[in-house]
Amino acid sequence: MQWLQLILALSILVSIHEFGHFIVALKLGLRVEAFSIGFGPALWKKKVNGVEYRISAIPLGGYVSIPDVDPEGTKALEGSKSTNEGEQRTRIPAWKEILVAVAGPAMNVVLAVVLAIVLALVP
Repeated sequence: MQWLQLILALSILVSIHEFGHFIVALKLGLRVEAFSIGFGPALWKKKVNGVEYRISAIPLGGYVSIPDVDPEGTKALEGSKSTNEGEQRTRIPAWKEILVAVAGPAMNVVLAVVLAIVLALVP
């Protein structure tokens, strides 16, 4: 039973972290292809507004596929080879990449603060 609790807790942490990357990328107008909780084959997926939401078989991680920020990573996640050298990458400003990168860990900090406040208020 404790293993299931651990997996659930990790899945929640990963979801919050990845949601940070996801929401900031969307708000900055970047293209997001997929939001996945877990790795491996998809157990469930649904496409909404151009974003494929997935729950995958291995619940110990997750990812957000943002080709404008990491085109090589997106290709690797899809299982295809790296981009051709002839392909042009859409350059986005460095500040946008930094905000997307920082958003995940920032959401973990927000979660920690919220949990600390909630636990402090519980008698």
